[in-house]
Amino acid sequence: MKKYLPFLILIIFGCNSTDITTIQTAEELYKDATVQYKENDYLEAIEIYKELLLRFPASTIADDAQFYLAESRYKRNEFMLAALEYDYLIKTMPSSNFVDYARYKKAIAYYRLSPKYPLDQKYTVLALDELQNFIENTSNEKLKKDSEKRISIINHKLAQKIYESSVIYYHLHYYRSAITYCELLKEKYPDSNYIDDVLLIKAKSYFERENSRPKTIKKDFTNTLRAIEELKEKPLSNEIKLETDFILASINEMQKSS
Repeated sequence: MKKYLPFLILIIFGCNSTDITTIQTAEELYKDATVQYKENDYLEAIEIYKELLLRFPASTIADDAQFYLAESRYKRNEFMLAALEYDYLIKTMPSSNFVDYARYKKAIAYYRLSPKYPLDQKYTVLALDELQNFIENTSNEKLKKDSEKRISIINHKLAQKIYESSVIYYHLHYYRSAITYCELLKEKYPDSNYIDDVLLIKAKSYFERENSRPKTIKKDFTNTLRAIEELKEKPLSNEIKLETDFILASINEMQKSS
């Protein structure tokens, strides 16, 4: 045994010295991760940032690592994971200088997840909520203006979804549902570009409902006429004016013959 003791000591100390030299500090890990990040190797950067945060959660650069971990996710188009990483920074590192920008990027991550208007708008609504929250808490005027523009785009999309729903229900002859969606759009997005179109759908839906009553019952177009009056309170396109004039002419003709 004594014969092999020097070799065992050499092996033990050799292994320990190797382990010591391979243990990196938080700063060294951050430097390595930053190199990978700048070289667009975001997957490798993610792994190093995660190691840093696991081993050095109380480090002074932990918030830097957390922010760029989120940024790496974002750069890889992993928007849901990015939003979660930004949110983790906001909630667990509230004194970080990155919090304000992380709020903005969290909103943008949801914004990037927002699909076209016919699809489910869950992430669109989340983006809207987060953008409004950011505007209320930031002093960054440039990002505030950008957020306001995005909110306008979101509102247009949500209004379009409601309008298209009203059109679909109208063509399916579900006039009550069509009217409900028209009222919803008018209530939530009164300044929408779709407001004239949706008021026309409302008038047409009332007309079809009131005109479909049995012949034995006297037709009453009160709701239709009210809807048209509401529509005429604003300047109308020629197309909408022609449609409203046609409805009014039809009502007059039926009232004359009754």
